[in-house]
Amino acid sequence: MEFFCYILSNKNRTVLYVGKTRDLHTRLQQHKKGVGAVFTKKYNCYELLYFETFKTGSEAWQREQQLKRWHKEWKWNLIKDKNPDLKEIKIETEKLEIDANNMRYNGSKDPETSSGLRIIPAIDIIEGKCVRLSKGDYNTKKIYNENPLEVAKEFEAHGIQYLHLVDLDGAKSKHIVNHKVLEQIASQTSLKIDFGGGLKTDDDLRIAFESGANQITGGSIAVKDPETFKSWLQKFGANKIILGADAKDEKVAVSGWLEESKEELIPFIQSYQKEGVSYVICTDISKDGMLEGPSFELYRKILEECHPELVEGEVGNIKLIASGGISTFDELPKLAELGCEGTIIGKAIYEGRISMKQLENYILEHE
Repeated sequence: MEFFCYILSNKNRTVLYVGKTRDLHTRLQQHKKGVGAVFTKKYNCYELLYFETFKTGSEAWQREQQLKRWHKEWKWNLIKDKNPDLKEIKIETEKLEIDANNMRYNGSKDPETSSGLRIIPAIDIIEGKCVRLSKGDYNTKKIYNENPLEVAKEFEAHGIQYLHLVDLDGAKSKHIVNHKVLEQIASQTSLKIDFGGGLKTDDDLRIAFESGANQITGGSIAVKDPETFKSWLQKFGANKIILGADAKDEKVAVSGWLEESKEELIPFIQSYQKEGVSYVICTDISKDGMLEGPSFELYRKILEECHPELVEGEVGNIKLIASGGISTFDELPKLAELGCEGTIIGKAIYEGRISMKQLENYILEHE
């Protein structure tokens, strides 16, 4: 893993921005979109002057602090004669100067032309049937199909590659219940499944992975038993363990959204960023199943406040998956523009608000 320290400037080189990151290419695109750094957007600091690579985050941090000392008051000062001597910086980093317009980092694709927003349809299970709820209320249950495997195969037939499978019986009973449904879908489709709902013990996790889950989502467990959740992260890695951060009024909800905790949403996510979490699914419960549009402002706030530059310690970018309230196809590009890595779509598909053909075309266009 490499770490980067970098310097951006406006066109006139009267304002500088110094930062550090694990993924320089993605971070530059985020700066251009105004994600996570209000300063660079306000003063149009998008031109990459220099960057350096380091083996550890602490080395990158030390270099960042040194550059900031050279350019004291760098966040507030707009006076040209107080900028550091660019020639002096160039001498130290001459071999690393690049053309930002033609930059490619470790073979990464340009986010503007790559896969775009990852499309993840949802199947929620109660008593083995495909259902949807409104605002997480079990009394609003509506059955859409008694055979979840049929639904999954229909998704696959339209080019869908990912599936969010939720065991609502498990969430309510606090242990895995519908693992047979998971096993059926995993064994009879090629869908990459993230599975959640009622995962509380190592045995629950073992059953989920043995039944075919590619990833699991832990929400309540991360609140009520953080040590167990952290042990899962250490054992299976951040690519296998997703943090479920579902909230109402920015307070984390647990136990199938039947309980509201005292955990504030953004500090909760930041605390697990420091533990190495990469993937985060966030549902605004007030929006879920209501077909009123997603919480754009909430996701913008999460992406800004959970950016590595604003979180203490050595942390990476989170891959935020937006969930809840998706109602029209036009909302998908807006989520991608915000910087969301993926989106979970449920009722909008089942109610015909977003067609499978639209999703199929979107996936083909962004491959």
